[in-house]
Amino acid sequence: MGFQSNAATSVTPVTTTSYTVFNNDSVLTVDDTAIGGNVTINLLSAVTVGSGWTLDVKKTGSSFSVTIDADGTETIDGNLTLSITDKNQAVRLISNGTNWDILSPHNINGWAIYDDLASATTPVVVNNTKHQITIDGSGPTNNVTYLPVGISSLWDTTSNKIIPAKLGDAYDIRVDFKIEPTNINDYANFILDIGTNVAPNPIINRSLTFLKTGISSFSIGFPVAAIQEFITNGGRMFIDTSISTSNVSISDVDLFIKRDFATL
Repeated sequence: MGFQSNAATSVTPVTTTSYTVFNNDSVLTVDDTAIGGNVTINLLSAVTVGSGWTLDVKKTGSSFSVTIDADGTETIDGNLTLSITDKNQAVRLISNGTNWDILSPHNINGWAIYDDLASATTPVVVNNTKHQITIDGSGPTNNVTYLPVGISSLWDTTSNKIIPAKLGDAYDIRVDFKIEPTNINDYANFILDIGTNVAPNPIINRSLTFLKTGISSFSIGFPVAAIQEFITNGGRMFIDTSISTSNVSISDVDLFIKRDFATL
């Protein structure tokens, strides 16, 4: 059996950089500025405290981070640790008898940046073709720290597709890249296709005009909704030079994806 519910116990100020939770703790406040360093909160075993045991942790300082560390291989919403980085940020955890779940806040929205290292080191040269954009996620600005809770990725580096998390989601997407054509006043198209090779469905189609030779930077942003076809097929991005007379060099590809709406 686990410990008795701690819902009615008092607030405990944490005063050290490493604090091990007691079974009668209910609410912990952490003034990391006064403590003078990063703080680690060591949780009790979710198995030991039992299902339904809760703990609130609030960061009141503004200088350092607060890390909540699950016991052993136990997890917090699938992760070994949880970091609190902002002043007055708080989190409520509940034991499910095996691991820890986050009750609040539940961040259904979030974002990620996928940076293609390959195109930065070796630009892709295309001509008279529909070229699928590839992103390896290995570039220096790649950032998946702020993905929505429970989402491991919004981009598949194997199939090179946007992978929306849930039917009914809404996303803001921005693609940044550089193009160097051989001919002035030539053009191409940027395409987001949520169909298949057999049944394409290009829902975004933007013209790219090359007003000069040499390198030009492009930034294409658009909102998109996750209908069932998008969920089933994912979203592939293309640079279509089928009507271009240039050799086109594509480099420095970055993809920003933000989920800004999700159904519960």
